Amino acid sequence: MLFRSVEATKGANDTYTADLSGLKDGAITVSVVATDTATNTATGTGTSLTLDTTADVGTNLAVSVSDALISNAEKGAVSYTIAGLDADATAKVTFTDSDGAKVEATKGANDTYTADLSGLKDGAITVSVVATDTATNTRSEEHTSELQSLAYLVC
Repeated sequence: MLFRSVEATKGANDTYTADLSGLKDGAITVSVVATDTATNTATGTGTSLTLDTTADVGTNLAVSVSDALISNAEKGAVSYTIAGLDADATAKVTFTDSDGAKVEATKGANDTYTADLSGLKDGAITVSVVATDTATNTRSEEHTSELQSLAYLVC
């Protein structure tokens, strides 16, 4: 197992900050060792914490729509999937048409859901997802699908 550390040398009792940006998310152990001018050392009481810097699992947050061309028959229950969401995060999914009209849904898990897009205009629909976790980290992704509500007459 590879361990990484961040060291800071401080000279008095006070509150300090440490740059943890070089560490991976997960369990962090904090330890304290004091050394005086005679090089005597003493170990102090440390603590543990969890480093959480992202709202998605492995930076792979995604929202996908089951069909790139959504027909009139499908627009009332369009299937979409959220993936890459951390267990402690929620995802706000927004479907936006070319006039700026929106359909929004907030979900709390990686899963497949449906949205009623019948109130949106035909044409390109931008689908975006913004994940926010309990540590207030956010991440967003988007893609475009086509909403086609025209009925075709077959003679």
